[in-house]
Parts: sequence; C-alpha cells; structure tokens
Amino acid sequence: MYIDEQKAQAGQVLRSAVASGEFTPDQVRAIEPESTLDDTIQQIAELHCKVLITDYRLSDHKPDVEFNGADLVRAFRDRFAEFPCFVTTSFPDQAVDETLDTNMVFPKSDFLDREEAKNSDLPFFKRVRKKIAEHERQVAVAQAELEHLSAQALERDLDASETQRFLDLDSYLEAVLGAQFAIERHVKVRALEPFDRLIGRTEELIERIKSELGEPEERGGS
Repeated sequence: MYIDEQKAQAGQVLRSAVASGEFTPDQVRAIEPESTLDDTIQQIAELHCKVLITDYRLSDHKPDVEFNGADLVRAFRDRFAEFPCFVTTSFPDQAVDETLDTNMVFPKSDFLDREEAKNSDLPFFKRVRKKIAEHERQVAVAQAELEHLSAQALERDLDASETQRFLDLDSYLEAVLGAQFAIERHVKVRALEPFDRLIGRTEELIERIKSELGEPEERGGS
C-alpha cells in the first residue's frame, strides 16, 4: 500500500514497484490520505495490506491533511506493532528528524532513479519484500506456538514457564495483529486456573498462620 496525495506520483511509485520484479500489478495499490489520521488508518486497515509505504509530505497538494508520513507510520504502528512501514521522501533529513527509525526512511531516488536502484546492493523494493517475509515468518511462528499451548491448556495444567510464554505470545499477537486475534477468554481462564488455585491456597495458609499465632497485643505506655 502506497500513500500519496498526488496521483501521478503514486502511479510512478507503483510502476517502479512492478518494474523491480518484486511485485506484480495486482500486489500494489495506492490511496490518497484522508484528512485525519484516524480515518486514514481505518481505510488502510480495512484493505489488509502487508506493508505500508507513505510519502513524507502529504499536505503539499491536499492542504486539509493534518499529518505527514512520519505521523502516519507512528500512529499505524501504535495500533499494529512492528508492522512493516517505510517513508519515502525527497527530504530524508526532515523525516529522520521526526524520530523515526532510520531504517524506515528512504529517498525516492533509491527507486525512481533507475541507475541508482540498479547499482544498489539491496534495492528498495527488495528490502520491502524481505521485510514482509520476515514479519510474516515471525507472526507465523508465534501463532503456531500459541496454538500449541492453547491446545495443551485445554487438556492439562500448564506449568509456570508455559503459562508465562502463553501470556507473552497472546500479548504479542494482539499487539501485532489487533485485539480481534486475541485468544478466547475461556482458554486464558483455563490456562491460569492452577495459579488461581495456588494463590487461593497461599492466602488461606497466611490467614491460618495469623490465626494460630494470634494478634499481637498492643503495648500500653505511660
């Protein structure tokens, strides 16, 4: 997904993506930004893209846009942690100054200049393709492990390390994919049952010890 307020510029970027050999025409798409961040993020999320690439300056030809590409990337990754994102710009120094990871910011000459792209050790769209693959691999491994632990939790009590891993994986996938991918509540409850019982027994033991020892008498003074 490429975001740009200029249709001609967006078309040029999509053609470059296809010309790179990394993407086919049906794998690339461009949209214009909405006026607000929330509306733009919602539009992107509904289209289920695998990578987000945005121009840095989004309001030069659309003054009602209230944000730039750096704002968009930060807000999108707040909603979908670690999502593959890139900012392309003719003003890379400005984008880097926005506290973005420098690995996300690339000058447009890296892929619009055919000679420069050809001479690069790792051309821009190859980087994009590798980032997509890396992200999908990490998510798939986490999902497979969580599914295995979920099945185990329904059959037996998980031990402490398994339960912690179960919760960590659930939190990770919820952050990366959104709340709709969180593990169902009844599975979480089942996984945590042995620890709830342990806490209950510990509290009972503490109360029994207090009862057997008796409350310490208050000392008076004169």
